Amino acid sequence: TGPRHIATGLKTPSIVLIGATSPEVATTPHNKTERSIQKTPLRCAPCNRPICSEARHFCMEAITVEEVFKKSREILQKRG
Repeated sequence: TGPRHIATGLKTPSIVLIGATSPEVATTPHNKTERSIQKTPLRCAPCNRPICSEARHFCMEAITVEEVFKKSREILQKRG
């Protein structure tokens, strides 16, 4: 979460990839230009464990490069 907090402090647009963390427990964005991507529902969610019980981070693997690229383009188009 370090880069997320740095981006917030600098008021820089950012994309946050969120795993199986419960939205009620996850830290809330402080940056109005922050965008997040989270896949739901997941069989292992909500999970707030420091180590994945599935031995694979399905919650993160489900997020595609295309999704991140699309969000990036949206942010860049708004700035342009």
